[in-house]
Amino acid sequence: MVEMVAFVQRHLEDHFGGTSGLVKAFQKSSVRGSTTVLLDDSATSTPAHASASSSFSNVGDVRRSISAILRLREDGCTLPFVVRYRGSAIGGVDEQVVTRVFDAADEFASLQQKKVAAKAKLQKLMTSSGRGAVAVPPVSVWRKLDDAWTAQDVKDIMSPYTTSTSSLSLATRAVEKGLLAAADSIWGAF
Repeated sequence: MVEMVAFVQRHLEDHFGGTSGLVKAFQKSSVRGSTTVLLDDSATSTPAHASASSSFSNVGDVRRSISAILRLREDGCTLPFVVRYRGSAIGGVDEQVVTRVFDAADEFASLQQKKVAAKAKLQKLMTSSGRGAVAVPPVSVWRKLDDAWTAQDVKDIMSPYTTSTSSLSLATRAVEKGLLAAADSIWGAF
C-alpha cells in the first residue's frame, strides 16, 4: 500500500506541477465540495471550507487523504460512493481529484502486472541459458525493474532481452514452443 500511495502521489505531483501544486489542488478541491457533519443524530451540510483551509496544509495531509481514498477503493467502494458518502474520511476532496487518484491506482496496478511479466520473462531467460543469443540479465536489471515508474520504463529496460517473433524463423518458433521432439519423430519416420 505504501508503494501505491507513493506512486499515486508522484503521478498527481506530475499532473499538478510539483508538491506545492498538489497541495494547492487538494486545498481548492476540498473548498469546492461540501461535507456532511453528523451532530446529535442530525445531519447538517456545512461548507467544506469551514475546516478545509487547514486540512491540507502540507504534503503529509495530502498523503493521508490519498491513502484513505485508496483504502476505500481497496475495500470495494466505488468512486461516487467515496465522494458522496465518505467525503469527511478523505478530507472533502471533490470527484475530479478522487477520479485522478482512482486512475493513478489503475495505472499502478497495470505497471505492477507489467513488472511481474517482465520478471517472469527474465527468469525464463535465465533457466533456458544456452538457447538463443540473449545474454543472462545482470542483477542491476532486476533493481531497475523494481524502480520503474512507467510502463515505458519497463519496456526500455526489457528491450535488450526481447526478440521480435517476426524476426525468428518458423522453425525457431516451433522449437521454442516445444515441438522439437515431434519434428524429430516425423523426420525419423523417413
